[in-house]
Amino acid sequence: FVLQPGPARGLEFDGAVVVEPSEFPVNFGRQGVLYTSLTRANKELAIVHSKRLPKGLRLPRVKREAGRGGWISDASSLPPGNRG
Repeated sequence: FVLQPGPARGLEFDGAVVVEPSEFPVNFGRQGVLYTSLTRANKELAIVHSKRLPKGLRLPRVKREAGRGGWISDASSLPPGNRG
């Protein structure tokens, strides 16, 4: 089922899907609805977006990929299962 962040506050689920996090109001630490949405899942969290992710959700750009002009993100700080 689908819940807005407000009614989901204080609840936990095995999985959660957060859609377009850049559309959420600015997060102020643990008081924001984006924080609430991102912390409802106990096991799996999926973030669906077509717009650029908010700064706190982006991996840092660390070096240029040789000959491609793209970026390689440093995923070494992520848990092993999330380094895909």
